Amino acid sequence: MSLTQPKQMLGFTLLELLVVLVILTGVVGLSSPYMVRLYETVRFKSFVKDMQQSLLQVRQTAMMSGEVHRFYFSYESQRFGHSDALTQQIPKSFKVDMIAAAEIQEGSVGVIDFYPGGGSSGGSLEIRQDERFARIRVDWLLGRVTLEPQLNE
Repeated sequence: MSLTQPKQMLGFTLLELLVVLVILTGVVGLSSPYMVRLYETVRFKSFVKDMQQSLLQVRQTAMMSGEVHRFYFSYESQRFGHSDALTQQIPKSFKVDMIAAAEIQEGSVGVIDFYPGGGSSGGSLEIRQDERFARIRVDWLLGRVTLEPQLNE
């Protein structure tokens, strides 16, 4: 006498699939505000790093060429760059302020000079977006470009 086992059904029932879809919808709905905040934070940090890299590039160019090179920041057009080429646009949700030597500011364009010996005219850039804040400092004596550590991260 042989006992046969009933065939097992493979797969999921419609009810099980609906339950999984409802759970996934709830998880996505709850996490989306955090994802937006994470995206904005990553975008902010990326922009700050881009601006810091631009300053470092101008410093390196000055040291390698043996000539003074300038970093420009335009308040009116909200752009920055070097050698009169304001190639990088600041996102509309960001607010950038530059503090530089008063005698070097040209109208509504802030300027930081980098010298062949490695020094600079000095200054700082403050970047804000909502509650996010960063400050990039340019040391006048050594020309170092540093990102200040933030306490509110």
